Amino acid sequence: MKNYLIILLLVIILVLASFMYKSSRTTIFQDFFKTDFRKIKDGQNHFYLVLFFSKNNCEPCLDVINVLNRLTEPFSVIGFVPEKELEDEEELRNKTNANFKLRGLKRYKKFIPPYAPTLFGVSQNNEIFFILPSVPNETNYLEQFLADFHHKAYPLLVKK
Repeated sequence: MKNYLIILLLVIILVLASFMYKSSRTTIFQDFFKTDFRKIKDGQNHFYLVLFFSKNNCEPCLDVINVLNRLTEPFSVIGFVPEKELEDEEELRNKTNANFKLRGLKRYKKFIPPYAPTLFGVSQNNEIFFILPSVPNETNYLEQFLADFHHKAYPLLVKK
């Protein structure tokens, strides 16, 4: 009987150790973009730009929204804002000039960056390729960065 109890305790310790190991090896962003709105249209390859922002962010920092509004395929832009701001979406869009999809932060609280606005570059395979905090006068840099990314890195990311 003692042997069975010792074996049971060893198995329990091994199972707990494996859970601890697995949780230490996974990142917070592992299930970042596994949501119902991640739809691939017409078999095209999309690269998602996810912007966490609020209408209360500094206005020069929100100038990146104008750059994101002008982007075309393969970039798809999605904005995450606090739930209270999303209730009056028209006012939010008027203040920020956002012309892309807006979602609430309710399901994404654990992913909220410490600094807002912040732009995430996410592939279809949930791989995060860059995280850029937005600062005043960043528009020229962001335009050049996204153009270079599309020209140099994006062809390597597309699914064949």
